[in-house]
Amino acid sequence: HKGHLHHLYSAREKTGAEALLVVLSSNFVQRGLPAFLDKRSRTLSALRGGADLVLELPVPFSSHNAGVFASAGVDILAATGLVTHISFGVESEWNRDKILHILVHEPLSFKNKLRENLSAGFSFVEARCRALDDLLPGSGDFLKKPNNNLALSYCLRIAQKKYPIQTAPILRIGAGYHEENPTEISSATAVRKLI
Repeated sequence: HKGHLHHLYSAREKTGAEALLVVLSSNFVQRGLPAFLDKRSRTLSALRGGADLVLELPVPFSSHNAGVFASAGVDILAATGLVTHISFGVESEWNRDKILHILVHEPLSFKNKLRENLSAGFSFVEARCRALDDLLPGSGDFLKKPNNNLALSYCLRIAQKKYPIQTAPILRIGAGYHEENPTEISSATAVRKLI
């Protein structure tokens, strides 16, 4: 859709890339549902939209949580030996370095808050958001947005594996993530609903 097209153009411009490699979900997507279009149709769309190579994110990873999804995508790109930058969408500007520092080094104050939140019955994602927000106010709200949470997962994998890859976040334009009404640049949710 137009948001993805904007992302491809912006990624090429921001990084000066000679080629764009895309890791694309298989026939099942992160929501655990069958993809709206089959993987071959989506691959063709990506190539027509400016991608130079499309690699598949296998189903066990493409239909998993953000951490597994992102880790597999980053690992696939890193394994090519060609990738110098990874671009991903974000909903808003963020304090990436401070959040990553906490997650990579897991200070005792973070671990204690995380444990406390998990004991209170919160899911891991919610418990982590709350623990981060306690140490870095505002970070929890940032991470509650799906693209931001996924962006953090990409950055975390790069940091954990010490991959020599730079990040190139692209700020979302157009409709919000879950917006169902069509606009000039509709969300994927709106596009699926229209079709």
